[in-house]
Amino acid sequence: MESVFGPLDQVLRFLGTHVDLWVYGILFVAAATEMLFPPFPGDMVFLSGMVLAGGGALSWPVVFAASLAGGLAGAWALYELGHWKGRRWFSQADHRVFNPRVLNRIDGLFTQYGFRLIVVSRFLPGIRSVVPVAAGVASLSRLTTASYLALSILIWNALLAGIGLLFGRNWEAVTTFVAIYNRLVVGILILLATTCAVWLYKKTKPGATKKITA
Repeated sequence: MESVFGPLDQVLRFLGTHVDLWVYGILFVAAATEMLFPPFPGDMVFLSGMVLAGGGALSWPVVFAASLAGGLAGAWALYELGHWKGRRWFSQADHRVFNPRVLNRIDGLFTQYGFRLIVVSRFLPGIRSVVPVAAGVASLSRLTTASYLALSILIWNALLAGIGLLFGRNWEAVTTFVAIYNRLVVGILILLATTCAVWLYKKTKPGATKKITA
């Protein structure tokens, strides 16, 4: 069967022939990297680990814990980035994106929807990396934010873990799943990026307010 997600085949073979403690470190780093750099296929690496766990080559609780810890570490780094200088960035009234109006919208979203945004964002590729930054910008409680970040990763990884354990060592089934998953992710990313770009353009272009109130 022709590979539809090139790097995945190499990851599967690599993990399958290098089973040692440091492999779990790779899973941790992959999960953190996926949060910091969304194009990185961290979920696919985690799924690879769970597939191998289903075949007995790895310990699934350790695979799960390593990915959970890595995802939380990456999300927390993004939160701290937003909390560090986020509000200062959005205080620039002359910037099209970083301005007080956008800051008010961020605060308003968390006021209206609360920490549910963090949980839901985990199911939206790309957006999952934006929400922790926004939570930091909004200066949400560190303890509560960390709890919801962990919960969101726990739920998402549990779904992926179930799929990985179900497949076991059936590599062809994994490849088929990844093909479907990859197409869905690409489609969602394109749709979200296009929608956000249009929305930001309409809201920030000169004269937009006048046209709306006219």
